[in-house]
Amino acid sequence: MVSRNTIDTCVWNIKKVLMEKYGTMAADREIAPLVWYIETGRASTPFLEKLITKKPYIVARRLHAGGSDMEIIARIKACVGFKE
Repeated sequence: MVSRNTIDTCVWNIKKVLMEKYGTMAADREIAPLVWYIETGRASTPFLEKLITKKPYIVARRLHAGGSDMEIIARIKACVGFKE
């Protein structure tokens, strides 16, 4: 079930992985595309359902790989198995 609490927990767990591995400043910078995608309402419920079930370190790796925001989001969509 997708709720605000589960989304926030998912984002926090991903950010926590980034903080532990790369530091807080890098984590803030690298989580930004995902937060933007979710907070602007672009993330659909099916995407969020798939994101929540993925292990945080797997998504964190895709975020850390860098690129434009849209490249990062496309990489995460492929990672979670979401097709538009």
